Amino acid sequence: MAAPYRFAANNLYAAGFAAVGLGNARGALDTFVALARGKVPRWGRAQLRDDVIVQVAVGGADTELRSARTNLVQTVREAETAAMRQGGLSLDQRMRIRAAGTFGIRTASRVVDRLYELAGTTAIFDDHPFERRFRDARTVSQHLQGRVGHFETIGKHLLGIAPDTRFV
Repeated sequence: MAAPYRFAANNLYAAGFAAVGLGNARGALDTFVALARGKVPRWGRAQLRDDVIVQVAVGGADTELRSARTNLVQTVREAETAAMRQGGLSLDQRMRIRAAGTFGIRTASRVVDRLYELAGTTAIFDDHPFERRFRDARTVSQHLQGRVGHFETIGKHLLGIAPDTRFV
């Protein structure tokens, strides 16, 4: 049996939605970098890229997105290997996928929020890619897969308290 058939639907959704969220956030970061290289804010004299706050935000956003993506990919690869060996996933493995998925979605959403704010008024117009990236980030984070409450389930499991496993 192929690896995807050894995963529960919730495992695939958790990883899939996180991948979409992280890809959207990476696109927002790329769009912001291009904007920052050319935009001179009305209140400033230098390009947006010359602002130390922007530099810190871009460096942090890139690191956060890379970390969340690496965590997600590594978790899914480990689960795939285990599923092929065991014929399915243990509760621990399912919890790790849920954690990596939720973390990826929440991280992506925070990054897009930060970049949207730094882009200024440019980001609010329908014809600018930021407006769409912002809506897409909000949509993914509002979906069941992005619920902050998933961390309660994960925390209970780690603490030895019987969690509700409906979404794991």
